[in-house]
Amino acid sequence: MGSQDTDLVRRLEQLPRACKRRVKQVIFSQAIPNTVEEKIRNCDPAAIGKLRWGQMDTQNRNAFNERRAAGELVRNRDQEIGIPARPVSKPPRLSAGDAT
Repeated sequence: MGSQDTDLVRRLEQLPRACKRRVKQVIFSQAIPNTVEEKIRNCDPAAIGKLRWGQMDTQNRNAFNERRAAGELVRNRDQEIGIPARPVSKPPRLSAGDAT
């Protein structure tokens, strides 16, 4: 997982009554599809080509760790990005073979 994925999981773990499960079924483990334009929409044009992916990921991971340590769990509060989501009171029940 990249730093953004890890940050999301770590922030969810910090929520009250957090519950995390590892799943094997593909339906529960899918990436959000993005076009190339969507992937780079918020990138700084001056930075393109100056960092390798690993360097960028390390910088992001450090920034995300600092934000979580400061209690900042909400990201992009005032921005219209992402996909629609709704609160869930508790996760769906999985059978013993679904979780690892």
